[in-house]
Amino acid sequence: MYVAEQATDLWDLQAPFGYKTGIAMALHLPGGKHFVMGVDRTEPLPDDEVALTRLMADLQLLSVHAQDSAVRLLLW
Repeated sequence: MYVAEQATDLWDLQAPFGYKTGIAMALHLPGGKHFVMGVDRTEPLPDDEVALTRLMADLQLLSVHAQDSAVRLLLW
């Protein structure tokens, strides 16, 4: 995947830390603020479209709650 996207330099930087497969999500908030959250795992992402959609939905739900907590802790 990194080779196909011509991003082998990113792989070289992150591989020593164990990063292999992951997904990330960005939330665009009012006032020009953004919240980015990603998770990584050793196993490949599911090939099954339903399972991958469920994984993304779970990450989105987690991101919304994490963003709310981060704003409460860090901005006020």
